[in-house]
Amino acid sequence: MSCLSNIFLIVAPLYIASWRNHIDIVKLLLDYGADLNLQANGGMTASNVATENCNGTIANLLSHRSTNKSQSIRNRISSYAKSEQLFESRISTLISTSENHPGAGSYLIDNVIPIHLQQFLNDLWSHLPIAAASDIKTKKNASDVPCSKRYYFCDSEGHFCKIFAECIETSFNRDSHANDSLRRVDVFPQMRFLNYADAGSALTPHVDLYKIDGTTGSRSTHTFILYLTDCAEGGETALLRDLQPSSEVITKVFPRKGRLLLFPHACPHEGGKVISTPKLLLRGEVMIQ
Repeated sequence: MSCLSNIFLIVAPLYIASWRNHIDIVKLLLDYGADLNLQANGGMTASNVATENCNGTIANLLSHRSTNKSQSIRNRISSYAKSEQLFESRISTLISTSENHPGAGSYLIDNVIPIHLQQFLNDLWSHLPIAAASDIKTKKNASDVPCSKRYYFCDSEGHFCKIFAECIETSFNRDSHANDSLRRVDVFPQMRFLNYADAGSALTPHVDLYKIDGTTGSRSTHTFILYLTDCAEGGETALLRDLQPSSEVITKVFPRKGRLLLFPHACPHEGGKVISTPKLLLRGEVMIQ
């Protein structure tokens, strides 16, 4: 155990233990030399995540030892959230809940978050490290063209998740046709930015898998894709009838900044060939009750 302080920078275990309120583990890691001033992806520290999750004992323990006063996500986005009123989002039903299709309950929402939150996400993405090459999906063909570069982010403080969920719920509540199937939206904290930087990249037909929230134990129901750039040509996401070759395309959604695509995990879909680059999006999971 004593080799830990010499070989590893123990930021991830310390951060997770502080997030999950494991006091004994936090004390053990500090005793073996964990650097509590190191920042996780997005610039947060263990002290941030303990404070923002109201883990008071850990927050007090770390605040006395930490010299890094990094801003929390809440502080960074609070001014953005207050700087403009909730905007006029526009929601469209792509596949109605009455349809006999695994994609029943698919929606498109334009202007889902304020422009300042979009700017915050673009800034956040620019400071995240790219994932290892083994985590980058590729097209399943002979040329093996990279599909996207991935940048992982976990909103362990929960503030962006909360605002994002409120924006989605507000959009549904404004629409009398869509809100009959909506009760509450929970946005899961594990997300990834996908950057399609290469013209010609695409994503073959597939369905998504659900995720389990490690904090609540909840199981996600829908995939969300939040587009952060416009693509003048190409890069569309197509919702398909099934996964058969030459399947019927039910609808196509083209990347537009601030546009949200929301569909059940079991809905067959594909990513069209990117022509205008870059195509940047935030991808994650939600549970709709």
